[in-house]
Amino acid sequence: KVDLIFHCISVESTDVTTEYNTVINELKIYNPRLPEKKSIILLTKIDLIKKIEIEKKLKKLKKFNKNILAVSIYDEGSLEKLKKILV
Repeated sequence: KVDLIFHCISVESTDVTTEYNTVINELKIYNPRLPEKKSIILLTKIDLIKKIEIEKKLKKLKKFNKNILAVSIYDEGSLEKLKKILV
């Protein structure tokens, strides 16, 4: 049983919108009900680009899903937020 879906999208992506839509379409093919499940977008590798670029990508993704968390393995704060979601 699936209760929560995490969509991991790297900040390295040149088109986060297309990446998100690709994943949603693949989920629909696998099971048409999966995209209806609660989901969170994880914008990963945020340590690789400037904060202003992260904000631009977050703004684009918020059009699809308000539940977004920007994370990096080098940012303890973002990992703590992720842990709270998982527990």
